[in-house]
Amino acid sequence: MDTTLNLGESGTLNIDYVLSQRYTETEADPTQSQTFQTRLDGTGGEEFEVHGSYQLDEGAPLATSDFVPGEQQIELSGTYFYRPEHSVTLSYRFLQDNQSWDPENPTTTTHNPLVEWDARIREYTELFFTYEYIRKTNDQTSKGINKHTHNVLIGGIQEFLQVPLLKKFVLQAEYHFIDFEDQTDQMADIRTHQVELRGNTEPVEGLTMSIGQREWFVHEKDLKENTERRDLSTIGVEPTRWERFSAQSQYQYQMVYDLVRDEPESKEHSLTVSSQYTLFSVVTSSGKLTRRDKTFFSAGNKAGQSSSQMLN
Repeated sequence: MDTTLNLGESGTLNIDYVLSQRYTETEADPTQSQTFQTRLDGTGGEEFEVHGSYQLDEGAPLATSDFVPGEQQIELSGTYFYRPEHSVTLSYRFLQDNQSWDPENPTTTTHNPLVEWDARIREYTELFFTYEYIRKTNDQTSKGINKHTHNVLIGGIQEFLQVPLLKKFVLQAEYHFIDFEDQTDQMADIRTHQVELRGNTEPVEGLTMSIGQREWFVHEKDLKENTERRDLSTIGVEPTRWERFSAQSQYQYQMVYDLVRDEPESKEHSLTVSSQYTLFSVVTSSGKLTRRDKTFFSAGNKAGQSSSQMLN
């Protein structure tokens, strides 16, 4: 059953429902499963947007569902546009598995509230902020789950229109803070600080280039010290001259440091080349080649190396 209700200018309500019955020779009664999903999209003039959805999947086939069988999910969100290109969004997500209530399997529940702020303060300047809290628990008495994660993301995007040699240049900076705590003490409680700087430009027509630098610092709460640092450098090139053919290439260099021992842990070079070709708008072929070389440093500065190549 698929039903769509138009609520006029206020929004739409969509409902999908499937009931499946399976008969077997060994069972007198049929085995039933159902899939139900509904979604509400609405507006309140030009200042408010609201969205809500509920999904329950017990394994009955539903063409429009990409949900995992045995799970139910609730999503709610509201956005307030207090000025042009200035918005605040509040959202909440609830996820629970084991909807068959199998006593041999634990039921995992996830609560996930989120706050987002986005503002274009000038014509070529954008700022954004996100706070997310994730709590995941289950009802298992032995080796249960009780994880809490706080995510904070702060960043900005600045466009420069007249840069010598590069013409337009887009610079994006981000700071990402993650605070993870496992109250069952099965995993280490850590804080992660991540700083990233990315730049994109089109020096000539039909050619896009990107460059990025990312730094991680991992702090273990129990040890009360920083334990790991990661440096990741990225360079990418993408020709955009052709309509039916596209290609991308990206080179990355990553260095990992053990801050407890005060020595390098590993380094990795990777090169990825991919392409896609569309023939007569009905046939699309694509390919991807990835080459990785990784070196591990053990105690005493003895190194081991591994290489891998993947073709898709």
